[in-house]
Amino acid sequence: ITIMWDNDNSVVVKIYNVLGEELSSRIITRKNNTICLDDFPNGLYYIETQNSDSSFLNKVILAK
Repeated sequence: ITIMWDNDNSVVVKIYNVLGEELSSRIITRKNNTICLDDFPNGLYYIETQNSDSSFLNKVILAK
């Protein structure tokens, strides 16, 4: 997946499974970032992005 944003703040990206368990967490500092999901099995995931101003939660269905 690619994560892009407009400001210069760092962004925390967390990946959760359908049970709400946190599977991955990282801080990204570039405005355009790619996160590889190749190690995750097929399924439904939630991607949360947070910065100092806002937080977003997106649903991702992974099917390889």
